[in-house]
Amino acid sequence: MAQVTFEINGRAHTVGCGDGEEPRLLALSKYIDTKVRELAGQVGGVGEARLFLLTCLTLADELGEAYDRAQTGKAAAGDDEVARRSAQDIRDLQERIARLEAQAAAREAEIAQSLDGVAARLASVADRLASPG
Repeated sequence: MAQVTFEINGRAHTVGCGDGEEPRLLALSKYIDTKVRELAGQVGGVGEARLFLLTCLTLADELGEAYDRAQTGKAAAGDDEVARRSAQDIRDLQERIARLEAQAAAREAEIAQSLDGVAARLASVADRLASPG
């Protein structure tokens, strides 16, 4: 395991890292140091813990904005795909509705035929009951 020593706001910090990660950590630490120094110039004499907290909030805000931009970019790129899939979904649903309507019409015809048979039998029974026996 490697170690990296870097400076933030005039203080040295040493952290462990995976082999080969040293250049990335040094670059990140320089970026953080820049942010800490910018905030120190803006807010004046606050404690180091508060300064680091404000820096963390600033970096989290930057990260959130970058994430939002990335999501907006993905959404824009995905709009065409969504529209294509939506159009296909609509066609699929229209075909399914047409099949269901045809099945419903066929079933309706079967029910009507059955009802006609039941009506004929009821009429026959009614005739027998009405005729003097």
